[in-house]
Amino acid sequence: MHRSKSRHSLSSVGGRARLLPRSFAPAAIVWLGACGDPQPPVACGTIPQQTLHAGEREVLTPCFEDPEMEPVSLSAESSNSQVAAASISGSAVQVRGVSPGNATVTVTATDPDSLSAQVRFEVIVPNRPPEVIRTIPDVRLPPGGSGGITLSLFFSDPDAQDLTYQAESSDPGVVTASMAGDTLIATAVNLGTATATATATDPGGLSTSQTFTMSVLEPYRLLRDDFETEESLAGWTVSDDSEASVEDGRFWLESTDAQVLGFASATLFATEWNVTASLGNATGDAWAALVVGADDEVFSAYQIQIGADGNSFDLGHTDFRFFVFGAGVGWLYDDGWYGQSDAIGDVGEPTTIAIAAGGGALTVTAGSTELLRMDLAEAGLSGDATFVALVCWPGVTAGQRVFFDWVEVTGIGLGDMEPDMRLKRRLDDMLGPLHEMRSGDRIRRLDAELTGGVGRTPSGSPPETAGGRER
Repeated sequence: MHRSKSRHSLSSVGGRARLLPRSFAPAAIVWLGACGDPQPPVACGTIPQQTLHAGEREVLTPCFEDPEMEPVSLSAESSNSQVAAASISGSAVQVRGVSPGNATVTVTATDPDSLSAQVRFEVIVPNRPPEVIRTIPDVRLPPGGSGGITLSLFFSDPDAQDLTYQAESSDPGVVTASMAGDTLIATAVNLGTATATATATDPGGLSTSQTFTMSVLEPYRLLRDDFETEESLAGWTVSDDSEASVEDGRFWLESTDAQVLGFASATLFATEWNVTASLGNATGDAWAALVVGADDEVFSAYQIQIGADGNSFDLGHTDFRFFVFGAGVGWLYDDGWYGQSDAIGDVGEPTTIAIAAGGGALTVTAGSTELLRMDLAEAGLSGDATFVALVCWPGVTAGQRVFFDWVEVTGIGLGDMEPDMRLKRRLDDMLGPLHEMRSGDRIRRLDAELTGGVGRTPSGSPPETAGGRER
């Protein structure tokens, strides 16, 4: 018996339409050959070279002939799966670019008698240079100061390769630039300004650079108010549901609603800042607090609150509490951010409180006692300030007052920030939720899910706390 030849077409699946050679017109050709010894499949065309970027996919339909008109099974293998991955989807081959380089993909058609034929094609995954995803901000340092910039937050690689980083200062006599992993360390040497160049390089040697300014400046007094006269009120913006007055050299602040914070703010834009104030509580049913706005979209303010609370916040009996403000969430606390210290004054007694960001650390002190210290970069917190606020946190009843003897802010001013936009955004973030606070829902434990699951939680490791010890 003699069987005549017969051809059948296999359609492609998925992927982008491709023009293949004329010999590919039937996707598969199957022969009805003469009786006798089994014959292997035959490749009836070639597949052209493919060029794919990392992450891109292509679907191709190979062409094979089988003399016995028997079904064939397909398999695909890449010579380097780290460059290009290959797999079979029905009667088609799917190729995916993984990382820059060259690879050969072998497609094998095997008949029921285990006889086979192969077709090979090259895959090229081109290397692309790193990309700038954010602009590196200018750096301002005090004499002898240093600061770090995580460069991986400002560059990325479109091919998902690991980048290496280099940094160079145009004038190491003013500021030096060195690298520790992906962190650029700027160290002040002398007063002046230098240009820094940060470069990201991929494994293939392609690179992208950014330049920015590094300045060494003397910190100076940005704000000082001794509250000697009523004229001091003109320098502060008092929020709704708050009353402020100057009496006997003190700034008195109260909330007229027990569910709303009393709040008086002043604009400032600074880095390497130190906010110090003498503050206290007039009664046991309100708590004085010092707040500093931060230039950050997630954690937009820091607060240090003092006064015995009688476990009002379910934190035990404490007389100091530190919070960060989670945008759209409220005030957040973590372990080690609260406690008791002999440095905190009783009702009617002023306590000198300082909250400062400098040298890459955020510190809170009462007099000479360090209450809390944490690494800004590790905690995911900003070291740039946007405003300072004096706060009365009411207890059960309205009309309870707190006082401030004086307040002073030193630092390096950031004159290139936009005061109107920055202050409005930060205050809008804070004052809306503050006006909606109710008893029992004023603070929450820090959780990454509460701040959008961004993974930036200051609780990566508990901050070092002094627990009221002198340092």
